[in-house]
This record gives sequence, C-alpha cells and structure tokens, in this order.
Amino acid sequence: NMSIVNKYKATLTPEVLNADAQLFAPRARLDPRELRLGERELRASGVDRRPLEPVVERGHLGAGGDRRAAVDRQAHHPPTEYEREHRPVVLDDALKRGGRLGACEPAAHAEREDQTQRQPGAWKVIDHTTDYDWPAAHKQGATSRRVYAAARSPPRMSITLEFLGAAQTVTGSMHLVRVGDVRVLLDCGLYQGRRHESYERNRALPIDPREVDVVVLSHAHIDHSGALPRLVKLGYTGPIYVTPATADLCTAMLEDAARIQQSDSAYIERQIRERGSDMEPAPPLYDLEDVGRTLRQMVPVPYRKSVRIADGVDLLFHDAGHVLGSAVVSLDLDDFGLRRRLVFSGDLGRNDTVLLRDPEVPSDAEILLLESTYGDRLHAPITELDDRLSALITRVVQRGGKEVIPTFALERAQEVVVALKRLRAQRRVPLVPVYVDSPLTVKVTDVFRRHPDVLDERICAAMESGDTPFDFPGLTYVDDVEESKRLDVDPEPCIILSASGMCENGRVLHHLRSTISDPKNAVAIVGFQAQHTLGRRLVEGRDEVKIYGVMQARRAEVAVFDGLSAHADQDGLTAFAETLRTRGKLRTVFLVHGEPASLEGLRAHLEAHDFLDVRVPTPGERVEI
Repeated sequence: NMSIVNKYKATLTPEVLNADAQLFAPRARLDPRELRLGERELRASGVDRRPLEPVVERGHLGAGGDRRAAVDRQAHHPPTEYEREHRPVVLDDALKRGGRLGACEPAAHAEREDQTQRQPGAWKVIDHTTDYDWPAAHKQGATSRRVYAAARSPPRMSITLEFLGAAQTVTGSMHLVRVGDVRVLLDCGLYQGRRHESYERNRALPIDPREVDVVVLSHAHIDHSGALPRLVKLGYTGPIYVTPATADLCTAMLEDAARIQQSDSAYIERQIRERGSDMEPAPPLYDLEDVGRTLRQMVPVPYRKSVRIADGVDLLFHDAGHVLGSAVVSLDLDDFGLRRRLVFSGDLGRNDTVLLRDPEVPSDAEILLLESTYGDRLHAPITELDDRLSALITRVVQRGGKEVIPTFALERAQEVVVALKRLRAQRRVPLVPVYVDSPLTVKVTDVFRRHPDVLDERICAAMESGDTPFDFPGLTYVDDVEESKRLDVDPEPCIILSASGMCENGRVLHHLRSTISDPKNAVAIVGFQAQHTLGRRLVEGRDEVKIYGVMQARRAEVAVFDGLSAHADQDGLTAFAETLRTRGKLRTVFLVHGEPASLEGLRAHLEAHDFLDVRVPTPGERVEI
C-alpha cells in the first residue's frame, strides 16, 4: 500500500504494478526470487502473476485475508527453505540490510497482536490502512483492517563460534569458527593445570581433527600451539597458517615439547618402577615425527597481507606485540556478498616494551574475541620493576644463595636477559654468574636474531651496530645436561633462568627441587601462573609443594613480578577494544583466555565504557553470529 511506501520511501523505491497501486516491488538489489502470493489474493487483485516473479528477490511481498495467513502463512504461500531455517529480524534492521516488505490482512488473530508477533514468521504491524479490499477479506474471516507487514533480511551465511579451550581459563586456547560448511580452528594449545587433568584433556581433544578444514595460529606459545602435533597425529592434514617468525619458533618449541614429554614419561615410569610412586603413567601425546608433519603443514603469511584460506574466508595478520611473531587475527567472512570481519586478539601485548613493537589495531571488525589474562588489574611501571629486581638479587647474593627464575623460553627469557644486562650496566646488581639453562631458550634466542624486522626499532639499531641485547659478560647459555646438573651442586651464588615458565616441566623442576628448601635461595616469578600449576602454588605462598610427586618444604623466598608480563593489562585491553570500535562497527565482544575474576573485571570495565554486548562464554559454548 502506498502509505507503507511513503513511510519507507527513503529505503524503498516503489514500482507500481497495477492501477490501484495496491502492490509494489522493492528496489532490485539481489537475485530475483519467485513472488509468493496466495492464488486467491492474486485473483482478487486482478494482477497477472507472471510479470511479478522477477522483481521480488529473497524477500516476501504478499497480501492475504485468510485466517491462517496471519500466523503461519501455510495456507496460501508455504515458506521457502531459507524462511524455515531463519527467524524474522527486527523490521528496521532488516530494511537496512535490504530486507523486503510484505503485507497481509490478518484474520481473527489480528486482535491478539502481541501473541502473533512472538511466533516465528509472524508479521509486524507497521501501518494501518483502509485501502485494502476489506469486504473480500471480511468474507474470508478477517476481523481487522490493519495491514501487517514483515521485513526479512536477505539470506545470511550460517556463522557460529564454539569455545573449545581458554574459556574461563587461561590455557589451552582453541576456538572453532564455522562459516557455512567451512570450519576454521583458531589456535590449538595445550591445557596446563593439574597433571592428571591436563594429560587427559590434551589426550582427548574436544574436536574431531578430520572435521577441521583449516587452522590459524596466533603465536607460538605452547598454550596456543602445543596441541597441534596431537591434532595432526589424530588425523588433521590441512594447512596451518602462521606468521614467518611463528613458523621458525614452532620448529624449536614443538620439538622441545615432544622431547620433554618423552623425558617426563620415562622419569615417571622409573619413579613408579623403582620407588613405587603413586603417579600414573603418562605416555607422550606425540613424538618428533608428528612434529615434523605439523611443521610441513605450516603456511607462513606475513603481516598485513590478506590471503584466501578457504571458500569465503580471507585471513589478515597484524602484529600483536606479545611475543615474536604474535598476531592479531582478522577473518573476513563472505556473507552472500557482504564482508563480515571477526577479530581474534590472540594474546595482546603491551605498548612501549623493550623488545617488540606496539600492538596494531585492525579496522572494520564486527566481532571481537579478546584475551583477558590481566583484565582486572594494572601493571606496575618498568622503573619499579628494575628497583624490585635489583633489590632481590642483592639480598640473595648477600645471603650466599641462588636465585631461580622460571621463564617462558619465548619472550620472557629474552626480556629478563635484557633487564639483567641493563641493571649490570647501571651497576645496580652484584656481578654474579647468570645462566640461561634451557636448550629451547638458546634456540628461540637464535630465532630472535633472524627476525630483527619485527623487533623494536631501538633493538634493531643496536643489533645493526653489533651490540646484541642477548649477550653480556658473565652470561652463559647452557645446553649440555651434565653442565645443567653441576649448577645444582655448585655452592656459589648465581642466577639461573630456566623453563618452563609455569614450573610444570623442563629443567626448572630439577633446579627448584635442589633449592626450594633452603632459605638462602629465592624464586622470582616473572610470568602469569595458571591455576593448579606449581608456579601458582609458589605464588600462593604454600609451605609445601610437590615436585615430581614428592612433597618438599618451601623455605626459599618467593617474589612475584607482574610488571614483566607480556600481556596487556586492563587499560591496554580496553584501549585496544575502544580503538577497534572507532575504526569499524564493533557489535559484540567475547572475553576469553582469563580466569573468572579477570573476565568479570574486564567485562564490567568495558560495559562502563559503553560496550553494550560483552559476553563471557562458557567452555564448549556455541554461539551463532
């Protein structure tokens, strides 16, 4: 009816189809679909059906007086397959998306307007008119002169998110994006926590690898990449998209993870066999052959280069500033000709760090998956960190003790080395030997040297002048096992950096076992410690801790340094989301990779900054976009 046309003339251009101007067709922007009008209505209007068919597309234009038409529309025009699968959307939103108007004269259900509008496929009242052929409609049971109109959006691609890991926890990052028939896995990390629980969760992945079409990896940390060889071992054969630096890092880190699993498994078997330990056997999740196949499936993609990774899915990496090669992931999804962008922050770094460049912010995002590791707190300034670290080293050396620093081989170890070099140059710490006892850290540091293009400009300049930030007099990188063992029996004060960062495996466990019960010694915690890890128990100040299944008294000093974290804090995360919002049409934020307190703290903070749709998904939750 022309009243409807006039009301929405800014959106629709009417085409008069008969002399009475009772029917119209919207502007043709999409592929034509058949006009679905009840035969009786067509005959009553006197309009030939054939000229109408090509001008109505992916929408619905109808007029009817039948009692059932107002509710389920089955009597005169059965729904299309698309209409059966999708619910009507809000009228104005549908019109903005190219939705079409349809009108019918409802029957007895018209007076139950509220009930009618709640039902799938129900019409929404947008206007009243008397222009319709009321006598004819009344004979067919109509009781109201209202014209009901429905607006339907064009067909939408089925897009869903499934949060398989790092949902309400900080480890085991794994999110599945379904785009039509394509399945894209974002990250595939190892879960870290209680030993038995971790082993079982990592052994039985939450998805059938054969159902995954493509994998996108945000960065090389084991809680994001460590389950990839398991995925490959269980049957995944598709591509794994990474940045070039991440590909090089994964070579070292995944091979190291396989060796550690083999070594730990053999150690546990010996403990059970020789000492009757109550630990359960833990066969390796994968071996070096599985790692080799995983590395061959990796496809390096540089920052800021868009590539098609699947039908209707394009990938774009931006620098996340978290670790070497870390990426903010943008997926551009083709939704029947409309581009919809989903952004996954991965682990987001901080501004003004020593080693890396500041995080980059993409544009045009609709959906954001945002990490929340430090969502409820702020980091201490770097200057305060230097003061506390130098004071701790001085105290330990004066006591004649050793300082053990559990470090992640990637990034944290290099940052601590740079900090120690700075403090020694400033003569703020005693000049005791410093050992980096981690073969993996040695390999990772070599990768840093091969990728100066993604390091901070100041570091690049220093390296070009021959002043490498990863070496100084008194620093020794330890590779040999026997040399590592000698560090534990050497009585002289020293500083030992060793992996893993959460004290769950690696050589750091042997160093902690030999130092944790002596009050002269100290443990410096310089990274986030997940729940149920040995590192978290040290942070909590436990008097006794279990190392390799044996309880030991904890008498060594424990100092926690949050200021060295490579994760953005609450202000940094909020600033990233706000910048993203100003550069596009951000609608929904999903908070992942955080413990409950951090998640709720960040959600409240974002909502206070006018983010209207902030969600904290539960493990395994599936959400339709």
